[in-house]
Amino acid sequence: MLNSKAAILMLIVVSASATAQPSSAKSQIQSLYDKAGSLLIRQDVKGFVKFLQETRTPGYIYISKQGRHPLNELLKSMAMVLSTYRVSKSSVQINKITNSKDGVIVAVTTILGLETKPTKAHTKHTVEQEVHGEDSWVRLGTKWKLKLSRIVTENVIEDGRTGKQ
Repeated sequence: MLNSKAAILMLIVVSASATAQPSSAKSQIQSLYDKAGSLLIRQDVKGFVKFLQETRTPGYIYISKQGRHPLNELLKSMAMVLSTYRVSKSSVQINKITNSKDGVIVAVTTILGLETKPTKAHTKHTVEQEVHGEDSWVRLGTKWKLKLSRIVTENVIEDGRTGKQ
């Protein structure tokens, strides 16, 4: 009798922890966004790549206007960008968080500022992106993992010229 009560209690605890409370999930996920931004500002490419690998599910997908991209493709693209540009600004604001069947959906606004790394041969080139997107997070054990990121809209300002994508 005691074993069945313990099993029921364990099932209740596991179910409760699997269904995220948006307020607690928000602060935990915001801290992950903040850490990613900090790594970018510090130009810590190895740390940023490691962080992305640790905070994404194995089947993570990034959906842009150009299509679907797995994590390994995203990592190659980010390495190329970070070898050319210095990150001058990086922030993610959570606009809304809602429960989903396996975690939470987070509506975000991301601001990313980039400048070409200084060289004698090139003039300074700047890019600022404002991206509105949705991220699907799942809880695996005690950690939040990003399962899917999707761009909804993107504004890009290159050298002071605006272009909406």
